Amino acid sequence: MVKVGLKVTSMRLYDRDFLEWTEATVQAIRTGRWNDIDREALAEEIEDLGKRDRREVISRLQVLLQHLLKCKYQPEQQSSSCVIASVKIPKSPTEKSPLCG
Repeated sequence: MVKVGLKVTSMRLYDRDFLEWTEATVQAIRTGRWNDIDREALAEEIEDLGKRDRREVISRLQVLLQHLLKCKYQPEQQSSSCVIASVKIPKSPTEKSPLCG
């Protein structure tokens, strides 16, 4: 319980201590204590992970596209990174990249 002025309010563990909430949630999931999970907070975190990953992929694709366009349309400023960018990129995570040996 937290006192705010004259009011007493209870804060969820998620709002009070995020690290403790994550540890408690992981433990509850691993032990099958499904009723102990703050489902709303967990759904919010999973949703945020998806949004964060999407933003990261878009950002990396933008940088890659900018780099490739510079390599194609500014060949006089071409560096060794332009040569590396032209190497075949693996189609799946299990396919070995020529850059990794």
